[in-house]
Amino acid sequence: MKKRLLIAGGAVLALVIIGVSIYFLTKPKPPTDEFRVRSVVYGLGDVIVNVSLATTTEAIAASMDEYYALYVRPDLLETWKTNPSKAPTRPVTGPRPDSIVINTVVKNEDGTYTITGDIVIRAVDHASSTAAARTPVRFTLSQGPDGWQISGYEVVLPSAV
Repeated sequence: MKKRLLIAGGAVLALVIIGVSIYFLTKPKPPTDEFRVRSVVYGLGDVIVNVSLATTTEAIAASMDEYYALYVRPDLLETWKTNPSKAPTRPVTGPRPDSIVINTVVKNEDGTYTITGDIVIRAVDHASSTAAARTPVRFTLSQGPDGWQISGYEVVLPSAV
């Protein structure tokens, strides 16, 4: 009788251990900082087409506030609003930016992240699935009171040989 109780108790204990193990192995893990910074850059890539230079300065600034404020630190956003040609925007004419492709993500010693990638430019009719052009860019992301946001942006020019 004791033997049967020990076997039954051992079986129950084994099932509990297996259940707890499965729970901890399948429990969703919180997103990493790298995932979050990638999401910010991809988010900007999703709305980049909505900000056009083909309008007044006031309309450009309002459009940037509407579409970029979630992704860009306020000081950088103000810089872009005063000089829209320095921002990732849709040009007055020609192909439009469609998305951002991330090439590298590097965590810096100061806790910021540097992301390099390309702004993908699609043909005006957007019927083609291939890119008409790519503009290499570099983003710096830092964490502030509103979470991870873009604090630096530049177009990467080919190095002179």
